[in-house]
Amino acid sequence: MKKTNPSKNGVKWIGKIPTEGSVTVGSSSGLPSELDLSAKGSIIVGDGTTAPTALAVGSNDYVLTADSNEATGLKWKAGGSGDGDITGVTITTDSGANSKAEDDSGSADFIIQGSNGVGVTNSGTTITATAVPGEIDHDSLNNFVAAEHVNWAADGAGTIHASNYTDTNTQLSQAQVEDFAGGLFTNNTEAGITATYQTEDNTVDLAVSLDAGDLSDVDTSNVAANDILVWNGSSFVVESMATMMGNNTLFTFALSSFNDGISGDQLIGSGTWQAAGDINFSAVYVAGPPDTSATIQKSINGADYTNMNSMVSAAFTSGNNGAAVGYPSSKDQTLQFRLKVVNGGADPVYAYGGALNFRNKVFWGPSTAATIDEDGIEGLSSATTNSHLSSRYSINSSSGKYVYIAFPANYSDVHADGFQFKNITCPFGSKATVTITNTAGYQEDYDVYRSANAGLGSGTLDLSTSATLNNTIFYGKTTATSSIDVDSFVSSPGEATNADITRQWPSITTGAGQYMLFAWPARFTTDPIFNVGGFDGGFESATTANFTNDNGYTESYKFFIASNPNLGTQTVTTR
Repeated sequence: MKKTNPSKNGVKWIGKIPTEGSVTVGSSSGLPSELDLSAKGSIIVGDGTTAPTALAVGSNDYVLTADSNEATGLKWKAGGSGDGDITGVTITTDSGANSKAEDDSGSADFIIQGSNGVGVTNSGTTITATAVPGEIDHDSLNNFVAAEHVNWAADGAGTIHASNYTDTNTQLSQAQVEDFAGGLFTNNTEAGITATYQTEDNTVDLAVSLDAGDLSDVDTSNVAANDILVWNGSSFVVESMATMMGNNTLFTFALSSFNDGISGDQLIGSGTWQAAGDINFSAVYVAGPPDTSATIQKSINGADYTNMNSMVSAAFTSGNNGAAVGYPSSKDQTLQFRLKVVNGGADPVYAYGGALNFRNKVFWGPSTAATIDEDGIEGLSSATTNSHLSSRYSINSSSGKYVYIAFPANYSDVHADGFQFKNITCPFGSKATVTITNTAGYQEDYDVYRSANAGLGSGTLDLSTSATLNNTIFYGKTTATSSIDVDSFVSSPGEATNADITRQWPSITTGAGQYMLFAWPARFTTDPIFNVGGFDGGFESATTANFTNDNGYTESYKFFIASNPNLGTQTVTTR
């Protein structure tokens, strides 16, 4: 038997009695459907047709979520596991809308983390950040001023209070100020000025002395009667009346001195010698300074003077070379500066600096090289000079080292017998020629001489353009009567480096079998006259033999032996 129920909202229910735990659902156009709702939590869900669907309950903590991909349009899903995009997150700090963090990329990670002075707590959905005062280091805070907030009211350590600080901003009384001012004057006076502080009325009395001895710009030493004080153009000086009357031009304007600050021989070079402004000139005047001009001039090798610069006005006591100064065109030329001064309408007056001679170097010293090049020569000792003959060259010619001397080729040649080392003749080889460019860029040829032998020892080298033979004279004693060992004799004590045989010799003592003996170069053509104990004679010519000195120079020697042995201690003279 059917039962028809009234329709509602256009739906007419036609059904049957449902089974236990189910319901029937249908429409007027279709057969009723029976939905099983016996499961706990099941719900009826429309699925887009006229026949609803029964949706079973989800798992614990699952939430009902809309999902168009599902037939029912709904599904159960674990809470918090949604996978949709975060389209925008904004966190605004306590600085307001102008200070915020934003993320529009679809994801965002946020961390709130505490540190010293900041505590973070969580309660449900609320995160709270609070200050922890006990953890804050106030000395590390920005814009913190130590002791900015101190207690002025309490008396104790760490506070500013009348009992624990000194007030340095004391208001001085008038009396105190007057005492201070007076103290600045008392016992503090300059020559010629006396200052006295009057305490009774708080005033200062100043007195100026008219005694010339108190004037700081007056030389009062050696003052005598009838001396007068005279202005010399720059200061007062004391002069005698007699001097002033006898010389009425004593303080007439004059150029006292002019100095360029340069002295000694200068090394010749090429190009610029002194850059602009490098030479400082000074001048001293009598009754000056001039009132018109002071012009610096230069001349090379006595040529006409040309203007360089002016001394600085108005004193005209200093100046420099306004332009670069070049080297002379060749060595051994002279450069000289002078100052031309005009004072009013008077004729110019002049003062001259020292003559500056431009020389090249002379080289000397020892070397093991049998031949020497430019580098070897420039490694020797040197001096800037044009006097290669008058200088004495100290050289240590130790073992294996020759003695070298080198000088410009246009200087005078040294004679073959014009070399002396340690005051005796020294043989040298023929000169060699080496081109040398000095440190200032000047180039020229040099004559180079080398000793014939090495290892000559330490001594002084002398040069001469003529033969200046000088060798050793020997004196002593011997036991030989016929054959004399020359080398043995000359190596014995009693040598004298003197070419003069007219002299008195040191005393010689001879015993039994011993004879006095003298030897000197045979080039002394005249045999001497010997005098022993006041009597002439007593010596005879013994032999002639060649002798080679310590420098390697060989020449013939004459030997003279006493006629009798065992003369005791005697003094011998020769003439």
